[in-house]
Amino acid sequence: DMYKEYFKVNKDRSDEMNFLKFIEEMMYVKGVTLVKINSDGTTVKKNLNSTKTDVSETPCQ
Repeated sequence: DMYKEYFKVNKDRSDEMNFLKFIEEMMYVKGVTLVKINSDGTTVKKNLNSTKTDVSETPCQ
């Protein structure tokens, strides 16, 4: 229920941003990275930027 409420309160942010912020702020887990597989087979790492105000993307090699 906390997760659903967090997303509802922060609906103006992307799902990726909400997920990463929820993990850090509510579960106290730092440094989580998401990995997205694009339709062309490339991958991108996504994590909070240094100011924790946006999601930064870094291509995987």
